[in-house]
Formats: sequence, structure tokens, C-alpha cells
Amino acid sequence: MGSNSAYVFLENDQCRIETNQNHILKVKDLAATMDIKKGRTLLNELREKRKALIREVRELEDKRTEYRDKRNEYNQLAREAYEAAQKEREERDKINEEVKLEKALRDMSKEDAAKALEELEKLEKEMEEKGISTRRGGRGQSKKIMQRIDSIELEMETKPDLTVEEEREYIKELEDLYKKLESLSSATEMKDELRAIQQRLRMHRNNARAHHRKVAKLALLSQEHHDKMIELLNQSSEYRKLADEQHKLVQEMHAKIREIRQEINKVTKEADTIRKELGEKTSKEKRKEKEEQKKKKEEETLQKATEVLARYQAGERLGFEEFKLLVNSGLLEDTNTD
Repeated sequence: MGSNSAYVFLENDQCRIETNQNHILKVKDLAATMDIKKGRTLLNELREKRKALIREVRELEDKRTEYRDKRNEYNQLAREAYEAAQKEREERDKINEEVKLEKALRDMSKEDAAKALEELEKLEKEMEEKGISTRRGGRGQSKKIMQRIDSIELEMETKPDLTVEEEREYIKELEDLYKKLESLSSATEMKDELRAIQQRLRMHRNNARAHHRKVAKLALLSQEHHDKMIELLNQSSEYRKLADEQHKLVQEMHAKIREIRQEINKVTKEADTIRKELGEKTSKEKRKEKEEQKKKKEEETLQKATEVLARYQAGERLGFEEFKLLVNSGLLEDTNTD
């Protein structure tokens, strides 16, 4: 407001100060430039102005409280979303550790399967070189050979008329049968080893597939937690933006309230100054009025006493109050002196 008097009007929930050119008066000169009536009018205007400013401050304080509550609410939602995102991150990271373990186990199973396959191919090549079939079988053939061996040996022991030539043939057949039996035994062992390697290969491949399926399943679950984490972080960011917007409004309201409070202080000081000046001026007016009334009363009393004196001098009989008035006025003494 500076050195100018002003009126304040409320318009669109804002305080607008409009300078009145008819009241460009310094507060310190009010007592010298205007009468009590004008001073009281201006004081009333300042009171109304102060009331209007106070009403606006309260409205702005209500808005500030509303904005502050919304800001706090958004901040709380932002914190909750962020904390939930951190939990999703922790769960995702925990699953990722399981994925690493399953991948390691899968890779180990693949390596074991590769080694078993290498052993299998090497054994199959060796069997092929020896003319041994990789298919199942051979145990029934061994049984037949053993039965034939038993039959020849029994015949050699029991045949009474066995010739030397027949004995040589039996012996040669037995040697061939034993060689076949030995060959079949070796083939059986190789086939057993082949089956064992095939079983290990199958086991390692099954394990690798099982670990891979688990890796795929865990990867999907990890992605779900990751997507949820991103969603929550975005929500937290949006809530934080809304909270910042409300905080900005709170600051704006605070600045307006501070500005209006300063205006209220100015108006209050001006009103106090005018009130003080009016009080002094009113006291002076009252003293002056009292003195004038006293003077007027004294003049009236003197006039009445003069009239009583004239009647007294004319020989009229005076009443007690009239005689008392005459004595108190001093006119009687002045007459006696003369």
C-alpha cells in the first residue's frame, strides 16, 4: 500500500488493491488534514478492508490445507508403490538366482550327455570293427552253444566205439564252440556297457530337458515380477509428479497468504495510527467542547447573577438560592466595594 490509502476488493478469489486518488493522504498528516467524521469513515473502510483480507487468508488457508492433504496422500501412494516395486524386484532377483542355478545344472547335464554320447559312439565303432551287432540278443545263442558243448563232451565220455578221427573232430568242434562262446561273452559285455552308456545318455538328456523347462518357467515368472515392478515404479513416478504439483500449489498459497498477511499488518498499522490520531483529536474536541460548555455556563450564570443583582439593588427581596448565586458570582462584593 506504500504511502497511499487504498481500498481492497475481493474478485475471483484474489485480492485486488485499487488506489483511490481522492485519498492520497499520508497517515501521519491525517490529524492535520481531515476531521473526525472523515477519519472515522476511513477507519471503517480500513476495518472492512482488513476483514476482507482475513476472509481471503482463511479461504487460502483452507485451500492450502486441501492441497497439502492431497500432496501427503500422493506421497503416501508413491511410497507404497515404490515399496511394492522393491518387493517385486527382490522376488525377481531371487527367481533369477534360481534361473542361474537351473541353467548351470542344465549345462552340466548337457556336458555329461555329450560325454556319454562320445563314449557311446566310440564303443559302437569298436563293436562295428569286431563285427558285433549293437542290437540286443546273444544270450540265447550262448545257451545253445553250451548245450552243444555238453552234448559233445557227454558223447565223448559215453561212446564206447569212438574213433580217433571222430575224437579229433569233436575236439576241433569244441575249440570252435569255445571260441564262439568267448566271442559271444565279450559281445555281451560290450552290449551291456553299451546299454549302460545309453541309459546314462538318456538320463542326462532328460535331466537337461527338465532343467530347461524349469528355466523357461522361472524366466516367465521372473518377467512377470519385472513387468509388475516397472508398472509400480511408473505408478510411483506418476504419484510423485502429482504430489509435486500439489506441493507447488501449497507453496503458491503460502506465498499469497504471506503477502496478504503483510497487507493485513500494513492495514492494521494504518488503522492503529488513525485510531490513535482520532483518539487524540476526539480528546481535544471533547476538552474544547467541555471548556466551551463551561464558559457558556459561566456566562449564563453571570447573566442570571447580574439580573438578580439588579433586582436586589431595586429593593426586591431575594430567595436563598438567588442570594447564594449572587454571593458566589462575586458581584455583590464588587458592588459593596464600589
